[in-house]
Amino acid sequence: SQSTSDHFNRVAGTMSTFEYNIIVVADNDGPALSAPSELPGDTPESTWVPVSGITVTDPDAADVQRGAQGPDGGTQVQFHIVSERGILKMPEVNVSTFAYTKPAVSFCAPVCPGAPDPLTFASVTDLMSYGQACYDCIQLQAGRAVIRGSNELELNGRLDDLQAIVSKLEYRGQDGYNRFVPDGVSSVYGDDGCNIGVNPELPGGTETVTFTISDLGNTGCLSKTPLTSEARMNVIVDPKEDVPRVLLLIGEEDFCAPCRADEPIEPCRC
Repeated sequence: SQSTSDHFNRVAGTMSTFEYNIIVVADNDGPALSAPSELPGDTPESTWVPVSGITVTDPDAADVQRGAQGPDGGTQVQFHIVSERGILKMPEVNVSTFAYTKPAVSFCAPVCPGAPDPLTFASVTDLMSYGQACYDCIQLQAGRAVIRGSNELELNGRLDDLQAIVSKLEYRGQDGYNRFVPDGVSSVYGDDGCNIGVNPELPGGTETVTFTISDLGNTGCLSKTPLTSEARMNVIVDPKEDVPRVLLLIGEEDFCAPCRADEPIEPCRC
């Protein structure tokens, strides 16, 4: 014969409780960046215009691994902007909020022994490996460039600080945006072999501004490979007539450009 309890166990079954410890390993998730495909309207040469509609996000760049004080190098993300033929600036940025790796102006080369020629630094950690004097010089010169303008900027810092400042970006076409030195134009050479030529004018056109964000590997355990996102913005520049001027060229570089700049970012060499 069966008892009532035996029948109940056979029909209803027996419930048991188990506990498991699950270890979740952080896997780096990539950043996302969006920008307008083009700057609305024609941009007058030499006129600063605001650039709106840029957004940067990352789901885990701000995460800190257990036992760590913060991300490697102290920076969560790196934001790089480069223009083919224009100037970019963020005049409202608090310079001390970020660390800068571009533009790495040649003026700093004497205090960066062993650094590549021309100067280039992959990250803040890489820059600091060349010494405090090198780091301080780049921060001073590149920080000025962020305020005053350069064709290339690179900011390293916290994601939320970057999100707060990208809306303050401004662009302008360089003075003489539409000039070039054509092949075959007769030139006069100085005593030191420098090419002295006069740049004619060409119609304006479209150029591209490229934005890139890197999470510098933040934040992953098994893989710290940096992940990036890129966006491109076309700009149509409306040229204006420029005052003719004579250029002192070494290769393709205008040797006296810093002297003519409204606020040169390195000492005048002319």
